[in-house]
Formats: sequence, structure tokens, C-alpha cells
Amino acid sequence: MPTARTPLGSGRLDAGLLVLADQDLPGEVQLTVNAGLVVAGQSHGYLLQGLASASLSREFWGRLSPFAEGFFASRDEREGHDTVGVDAGVVYRVTRRVALDAAAELTVNRHRPDYALRTGVSLLIGR
Repeated sequence: MPTARTPLGSGRLDAGLLVLADQDLPGEVQLTVNAGLVVAGQSHGYLLQGLASASLSREFWGRLSPFAEGFFASRDEREGHDTVGVDAGVVYRVTRRVALDAAAELTVNRHRPDYALRTGVSLLIGR
């Protein structure tokens, strides 16, 4: 549900469809590919945005998974620009239902920040 009023947000609902595919590779490496479309709310209507990414990861010691990823996102604002970048990081599985992650990102688009640092928590809900 939209929670940010203008000028921070559009005040409109965003909706999307993403497709995920995983493939096991030699050496216990996993390839994950995501692709999708998002209808992004704008202050004056909606904008269709394309998203795609591919990542490689490998689990070590049963809990630690370093990864490297390349990604693309088409513009998310009418006057915006497409974004292409790479990131690398690590996911640490605390329990079967809780994971922590950290990553560094580099975009190769002059119209966006050159780098970002991210952290997160993932929770598995349900069975």
C-alpha cells in the first residue's frame, strides 16, 4: 500500500511480476536469474519498469554464502535513466528461518550514485 505522500512518494500503488530461475552449476555454485516488470506509480499516472539480474553464489560451512550479481533496471521516473550495475556481498543464515546479508554495490550509470552499501534481514514465514 502506498505510504509516502508526495513529494516523497507518488501516493499510488506499485505492482509487479517477477520470475525467478535457479540452476546448480559445477563446484556447488548456484546461478539465480530474475526478470520482471513493475508498474510504478508516478505523480501523473504510471510507468512500466523492466528489471533483470543474474547472480552466482556458493554456500560455505553450511551457513555462509558469498555472492556476485549483475543487474539492470529501466528508468523508474519519466525523466529518469536506466541503471546497470554489479554488487557483491555475503548472506549468513542464522537459523533456518532467519538470514542476515551485507553487500556493496557499484552502478555504471553517471545519473545515479556510484556506490551503495546495504544490509538486511530476511525472515521465512510459514512452513
